[in-house]
Amino acid sequence: LKSLLAELLGLVPCRPRLHMDSLSSTWSSLSSYAGGSANDAASFASTVCTTASSIAAYNRVAESEEQVDKAEVREKLRRVTEENSNLRQRVEQVAQESMEHNKAWLRANGELSENIQQLILENQVIGKQRDLLNNQVIELVNMVNELRSEVRAVRKCQACSSCWMM
Repeated sequence: LKSLLAELLGLVPCRPRLHMDSLSSTWSSLSSYAGGSANDAASFASTVCTTASSIAAYNRVAESEEQVDKAEVREKLRRVTEENSNLRQRVEQVAQESMEHNKAWLRANGELSENIQQLILENQVIGKQRDLLNNQVIELVNMVNELRSEVRAVRKCQACSSCWMM
């Protein structure tokens, strides 16, 4: 009987909740061993009642601790959820800023590309104008050279020095 009670008491710390079903099955198995006198049965019943009270008290403490644990878990879950929400908002904000930055970059890049194309076209026009001016300069140089040769042919009259002769 004592070994069964010790076994029953030994189960208490291992199980946070002992239900009435397990208590009644323990009662049945213990009463079959008790099969002695009325005093033994009364003593046995008193021990079982005390044990049942201890188990109930233990279960109340365990339930209270579970409630505290659940509250802590809920609080941690709430904080993690809030942090997750804050991080998600920050990611969305950074993504939006990044998207706006990329759009601005693409816009500026497009404008720069257009400006480069415009400069290339202007450079081509300037190149053609330069070639045209170079040709005109060459023509002018040729004309000047022709005029020089004609000027050399025309000389002042040696007799009067005022008229021109050829």
